[in-house]
Amino acid sequence: MNFATVTLANSRPSRITQLMRITLCLPLLLTALLTTLTASAANGTDTNKGLFQATVKVANQNPAELDRALPKAFSEILRRLTADRAITKAPWAHQAIGNARHYLAQFKYEQRSDTEAEITYLIADFNPSAITKLLEQNGAAYWSSTRPTVIAWVLYENGGSRQIISSNSSADLAEPLTQAAQQAGVNLVLPLMDLQEQGQIHTDDLLVQDTDLLEQATNRYGSKVFILGQLRALNDDRWSAEWLLSIDSKLYRWPAERHAELMPLLRRGMTAISLELFELYSHQPLSTDARSEIRITGITDIAGYQRTWNYLAKLQGVISVVPYSFVNGQAEFTIQHSGNWSELNRLILLGDTLLAPPATSFSYTSIGATMGTVGQPSNTTNSPSAASIPSTIRRATPSYQLNN
Repeated sequence: MNFATVTLANSRPSRITQLMRITLCLPLLLTALLTTLTASAANGTDTNKGLFQATVKVANQNPAELDRALPKAFSEILRRLTADRAITKAPWAHQAIGNARHYLAQFKYEQRSDTEAEITYLIADFNPSAITKLLEQNGAAYWSSTRPTVIAWVLYENGGSRQIISSNSSADLAEPLTQAAQQAGVNLVLPLMDLQEQGQIHTDDLLVQDTDLLEQATNRYGSKVFILGQLRALNDDRWSAEWLLSIDSKLYRWPAERHAELMPLLRRGMTAISLELFELYSHQPLSTDARSEIRITGITDIAGYQRTWNYLAKLQGVISVVPYSFVNGQAEFTIQHSGNWSELNRLILLGDTLLAPPATSFSYTSIGATMGTVGQPSNTTNSPSAASIPSTIRRATPSYQLNN
């Protein structure tokens, strides 16, 4: 049984005591590692790079053209991060767009062949930390860096033939779909459709919307989120698109739409899916910061400790991760973060690095009471039950397990 220790509000160890505990518990090698990791965590959150990259068509590579294109690229980033097409009309956003170069991390140009000529594109990467700080300061909700991987099972029908769009499909099939997803902030992955999947998934399965089968196939990618799309070329030179989204077996459906071109249908579909995901996986900033203590069990070596630290430090809204103790495979951290505890807990459990504790792994203590585990027999009469915890006792320190 994994225990979680509660520290009373009026009995928190002094900084000197904390340092003594760390010095006594950690070997010299780990102490050196902590110094390195502290510096790394202080550098900010490493978010998904695709969220902060925009591609804009330009006439040339002159500085004046760069100044013209950067506000357009930055506007796309703000709309993508906030899932709000009108965000650029906010006064603070309008001012930031005019100063887009301030948020620029790097840029490059790329030549792409069209049917008649070479087209030049600006590919601009913006600074994640600077942009999230801008959004936090202005109270705007934005995509969490732990947004889910979405597996796309998309059926493409044209001229009487059917195929499932995969990572091995031709560029004219795969790229429009992935581009529309990136613009909407959807972390989309096309299936491999290798021999294993070819024997498991067929076009008819997508046609009849066999979501149970697709959920099993999605598990292969370590995700619980997938979309099922049906793209059809109609006889009247129009396209039809129909979408279904599955999140932990919960289904969301959109009726079929028609358009003369396929790309607008892809954009509308990805935008609708993005808005649904945004409700669940967006970061809601608060005006004040909070501090939370957590315990991690199942850490068997230095690599596991480093993986735990890196995962916590990269969570959206985490400002700092400070070690409290590490002994016998159990580590305690104090995390400074924006938002409330529920938000932090949700972000921790979105990934697969840390696992949720069983319901009985929380422990409580108070002045004059000995440690007892809720739901388990105790050797003393002073161990409180879940229904009799005094109001003066703080919420138990949450305990998670490292997924090895």
